Amino acid sequence: MRARAVLLCLLLGPALLRSQTATGRLAQDADDAWQAACELGLPVVVKPRDDDYGHGVSLRLTTEAAVREAYATAKTFKPDILVERHASGVHHRLFVLHDRVI
Repeated sequence: MRARAVLLCLLLGPALLRSQTATGRLAQDADDAWQAACELGLPVVVKPRDDDYGHGVSLRLTTEAAVREAYATAKTFKPDILVERHASGVHHRLFVLHDRVI
């Protein structure tokens, strides 16, 4: 029950706090990743869509070469790659195991 409450807070937190969430989209290949970066505006983040622990995540990318390299790196972890507009701020991670936040 507590785990559901924590998840609900995570899902509703940005709306309740009126915080900004990253805008982005999936990229089909390195060319598309650069196109997405241009559409979103630099800097961007390139990352696997659903990997844990921050594997394959590249932050504050500002050049075409960096975006292409980040796409290749992320692709080694998962097949679906996201390109998101970089949002500055404090990063928080919560892990819930057996209804407890670890």
